[in-house]
Amino acid sequence: MTANGVTPVEASYGHTIRQQKPTTVVSIGDSFISGEGGRWQGNAATSASSDSERNGTDRATQCEDQVCVSDPKKVYGQSYENPDASPGTEERKAGCHRSDVAEIISAQTGHEKPINIACSGAETQHILRSPSGRNFKGERPQADVLSAIARESNVAKVQISIGGNDLAFSNIITACAMTFIKKVTDYCYKGWHPELIKNLPRVKEKIVGAVESVKATLREAGNAHPEQVITLQSYPSPLPLGGALRYHVGAGSFASSRWNPGGCPFYDQDASWARTTVVPEIARMIRSAAAETGVNFLDLQNAFDGHEVCAKGVRQANKGENRENPIPSKDAEWMRFISKGIPGGGGTQGEKEESLHPNAYGQKALGDCLQKYWRLALPYQRNEFRCLNTPGQGHNSMRVDRIGG
Repeated sequence: MTANGVTPVEASYGHTIRQQKPTTVVSIGDSFISGEGGRWQGNAATSASSDSERNGTDRATQCEDQVCVSDPKKVYGQSYENPDASPGTEERKAGCHRSDVAEIISAQTGHEKPINIACSGAETQHILRSPSGRNFKGERPQADVLSAIARESNVAKVQISIGGNDLAFSNIITACAMTFIKKVTDYCYKGWHPELIKNLPRVKEKIVGAVESVKATLREAGNAHPEQVITLQSYPSPLPLGGALRYHVGAGSFASSRWNPGGCPFYDQDASWARTTVVPEIARMIRSAAAETGVNFLDLQNAFDGHEVCAKGVRQANKGENRENPIPSKDAEWMRFISKGIPGGGGTQGEKEESLHPNAYGQKALGDCLQKYWRLALPYQRNEFRCLNTPGQGHNSMRVDRIGG
């Protein structure tokens, strides 16, 4: 204690904590933490598109008196729509997509109120405080929103996922998928690898700036919960190694089973590059940014091992499975497959933004991971952990290990 009864931690933030405020945990960043893809409970082949529940995978569907209506707002709420886009357009549907099973909601924080301000598509510029930060999809910069939260509550934990959109990760995935669909003779990794490596240092500095903005926001709001933990997390791999894809590559193109029903239109070489290079390099970059800013790091790159899109050992939902009797999470893919525009089967399923994002089972798995991680993370001591699943078990059997411990 100092002479005026303030602890050293409190003094470093220039205030005492008002215990009467509610305690909150806040998620900040992009689609991988906002809950994008959470509408889907596993994947079902496009042949199930004529079934309104898509073999029980569409959580947005509600059926009464044999009439079924699918409304994504049941899962994403008002965040389903982007108010900056024109009504009736595809862009209008590309909102922040904060799902009801986003990891911070699924973490079951108990007495701590979870607040999800992350937004699908967000870049580091959408986190920074004004005037440097930029509005996005009708909302203020996330650090500005955090400031208001921090003045009204004691923020115990802040979980951050950012950097993938600054690296244009979706462009890499799109390019590799189109290489397969168009039967291009050269693999996409050959052209994209140099670009990825070149951009990593630049994006790292942007992440550092975003995290420092979050820290400064909490300080200036006079917010220092005695157990405050700020964590930067990496991304789970959406794809297994090429040799672990359960559908035969065939000749590529629309005729391949990797496209329909698989939803994983990638050559083995490109899938393996994504798994062994892209995801690990991004994780290393994020870990370095966490170390530089003095915040915790949570490595998720292997969290979905064996449950990625098209992975051997898991499957799509079968005909006869439904919302009351869904595919078990231990048997399911935890990533949303690429569904927008798959030909045949009576139409498409969902929005293109949902592709290759954690589905409802994946979100719940990350929530289980987060809950267990928070039990181990020590406040005001920098920690590094990794999240892994238990082979053969479901989404509620995640485990968290200390890196280097």
